[in-house]
Amino acid sequence: MHEGTVKALWQTYESERTRKDGGLSASFGYVQAVDECSCGSRTERAVRCARGDDLPAGVDRHIGGLAVRALLFEVSATPKPGLVDRENSGAHDDMDYAMFLHSANALRGCFERCAFLGMQEGLAPGIEQSGASAAPLDASGAFFRELRSAGLAGEQQMYRATGGVNTHKGLIFSLGILCAACGFSAVHDMAALRLPQLQRQKQNAGFDAVFLQVLCAQIAKGLLSGGEALPTHGQMVRQSTGLAGVKGEALSGFATAFRVGLPQLRRALAAGMHINEAMVYALLHLMTATEDSNVVYRGGRQGLAFVRERAGELLRAEPFLCERSLACEGNFSCGEQLSQEERSLRKTVDMEPVRRFDRQCISRHLSPGGSADLLAVSLMLHFVTDGYIPDRERHILSPARASIEKKERTMIKQRACAGTLESSDIFVEIEPAPEGSGLALDITSVVYTQFGEEIEKVIRKTLSELAVTDAAVRVSDRGAVDCTIRARVETAVRRGKGEE
Repeated sequence: MHEGTVKALWQTYESERTRKDGGLSASFGYVQAVDECSCGSRTERAVRCARGDDLPAGVDRHIGGLAVRALLFEVSATPKPGLVDRENSGAHDDMDYAMFLHSANALRGCFERCAFLGMQEGLAPGIEQSGASAAPLDASGAFFRELRSAGLAGEQQMYRATGGVNTHKGLIFSLGILCAACGFSAVHDMAALRLPQLQRQKQNAGFDAVFLQVLCAQIAKGLLSGGEALPTHGQMVRQSTGLAGVKGEALSGFATAFRVGLPQLRRALAAGMHINEAMVYALLHLMTATEDSNVVYRGGRQGLAFVRERAGELLRAEPFLCERSLACEGNFSCGEQLSQEERSLRKTVDMEPVRRFDRQCISRHLSPGGSADLLAVSLMLHFVTDGYIPDRERHILSPARASIEKKERTMIKQRACAGTLESSDIFVEIEPAPEGSGLALDITSVVYTQFGEEIEKVIRKTLSELAVTDAAVRVSDRGAVDCTIRARVETAVRRGKGEE
């Protein structure tokens, strides 16, 4: 981003802060805290000491947890043309969905550290903390050195989790910058610093989007001033084609995510679209707007033209949004005004054309990884500026929404199972039960003492969303995360119905 653009954005931010209460857009509900801790980090204690405030603990952990959530949501969006999702590994033969889950969860500490460093930099001497008069980030060299070290440590964690496979290197860079920006912003905004507490109480709160974009651009500029230690695919594409790639996106403050990804995600959710469909919708828009260096590396300019044109064709041809939804364009609050009847009348999105696009990308060995990364960035921005509202969006892994609304029960016809007994996985077995007998759950887990109640809650909620009312379910858990539990339960139910 050019210096003049940064100044223009900053002027916009200053004028908005004088107009709004505390500089917050106050436009969303609540996000359940990803994690809570009983005592604050040393940065938060420093904030309390400097301000004399009794501030909530775990802000850096909360921001890091939202970054991991963005990674998990992105990989779970299905179908994604040429990319790893819950159905296949796309154009990749060295990674799969389970590997991405392992990688995402291994990066939590990295993102927490980036948020911590941002909060610490916000407290640095000479940086005004009076809200509206807060100056753009003027971080010390130590800040950038420590942020680079956090990113490198995150890469090593990723490689250890994946056995040497690069699943999230680009997003360690992008979300690391965004986490640092959120940490810095939180220190300069009392309401934002209380984000976990406010969201649990369903109060309005959020980070200012313009401020975040300015901070991201400045942090990226400082990080990239030291050069790139090793050649990357993106660097080679930049040298041969002049495409900016992830470096250009970061220097612009992730302008494509702010300009395309986040607005289209908001639009789809405002229309009452399910979160999975909304993510696919936003991803297709990002594909049309992104000069994806990963696609260019694999398929050249012709490959990029194919991806952009095909994504545009799908958006123009497929009924992703009904007439009622199109009237709501750009109005995030509209989705909250739709009645249940209006939502149930909405056309079900036909994902088969997207699956055909997926097969075409696989046959051409094209993987729009840059667009997928921007989807994850857009999701993170959604979490911290709009908020994730589970009651309205329901869960990402719930393909049976329409049948649930019609109150149609799902009958288990045969014994079926899914999953493995490997570490971080879960084995689910389901059998038919007499009608009216209800659900019989038998759960064993290596972490049952700590998380047994939560595991049962996830299983029961997933079965309820799938309209399974009568079944015998036995599970053996080896430390699986919630999204893995849901995915395994869904697969077992599909097989029990005789669909696989």
